Amino acid sequence: MPFRLLKLTLITLWFIGCSTMKNVSKSSDIIKTDEIPEINVALYPYLFEEYENKSKSILTSLWKAKHPNVKLNFVKYNSYKEAPPTKVDVFVMDALYISSFAEKKWILPIGEKHIENKSDLLPHSLEGCFYDGQCFGIPQFGCANILYYRNEDKEIRDCNTLEDLYKIIGKANYDSEKPPNETGLLIDLSSGTSNICFYIEAFMDKTGVYSANPKLALPYSLDKESLSNVKKLVDMGGEKSRDWLPKRAEWFSNGSGRCYVGFTENMFQMEQTNLENISMKLIPSYIDSNVDLFFMDAAVINANVGKSTKKRELAIALVNLISSTEHMVKSCQNGNNAFYYMPARKSIFETLKTQYPKYSEMFELIKISKPKTFRLGKEAFDKINYKDLMETVIFN
Repeated sequence: MPFRLLKLTLITLWFIGCSTMKNVSKSSDIIKTDEIPEINVALYPYLFEEYENKSKSILTSLWKAKHPNVKLNFVKYNSYKEAPPTKVDVFVMDALYISSFAEKKWILPIGEKHIENKSDLLPHSLEGCFYDGQCFGIPQFGCANILYYRNEDKEIRDCNTLEDLYKIIGKANYDSEKPPNETGLLIDLSSGTSNICFYIEAFMDKTGVYSANPKLALPYSLDKESLSNVKKLVDMGGEKSRDWLPKRAEWFSNGSGRCYVGFTENMFQMEQTNLENISMKLIPSYIDSNVDLFFMDAAVINANVGKSTKKRELAIALVNLISSTEHMVKSCQNGNNAFYYMPARKSIFETLKTQYPKYSEMFELIKISKPKTFRLGKEAFDKINYKDLMETVIFN
């Protein structure tokens, strides 16, 4: 009897021990989650304030529903100006610099198997996230240099080259910030990065050859014909085109200027009652050899995150959420006036075009072109000072 009682006691203790071990295991899982109380994210640095606030609110709500124990903390970071600081876990950056950031090992590769609803992404946008055979981001939205003109302006509608456009618009003969009605080109040439891109786009259009690693030549060795095309934009836009004037889109929609070059999101700034009378096309350079370049912004993961397996899993979940259809649709909707950011997913276009017809026109621009993502190559970030040099060359 004593032996049987001892045996029964030992068996009972063994079961209790196993049960306790199971509880410890569950407890340790919770502790692991608690070890990461928050994840820091920086959205694209140049957004409309109204859109940014709405996007943050929607992301917070969607994130909390999936990860209630991990706070989403928004921080500021500008990838055009500096390397990613350690405080940033996930950020949205311009694909112009993805090759450079990947080469420097500042961002982590994201396995394609981790990209949710991958087939929904526009092919060129996903391709724009690859470097050396690996994917380093998930596209959120894009844009392109769009030429806006009034529906009845058949001359602008039918022009096929920048030379054609220059013959129609001519050199600006006014000094005011706001051009007279139906006169001149409204264009923002205040950004050094944009000016470099105008030149590279002109050069690729001339050669008909796309490159994800274009040669960033010094100003004195630039291609003269391509540079001449950029200078035509300066001549049409006038001296004030080098100034940051955020109301150009609004001015154009109210009658100022004959045409306007901007991004799709600039339609948010236009007078909505006049928007239906405005058409859009990709800005032309050459007839037969155009390379249709689209800018693209992608959600990426700071390389520092790779040190924590759990944090990396959370970061992958977050970049997917930033790119998701639900987040983008809800963020772009804005009553009768959308924010008009150009999506990287087909489903977002399809959803938004039912409420905002301009999204149908935007989608058509992609469908009728052969889009490529604008990239500046692996040396781009080191040659960031070229922006100032390019401005000197263009305006002198």
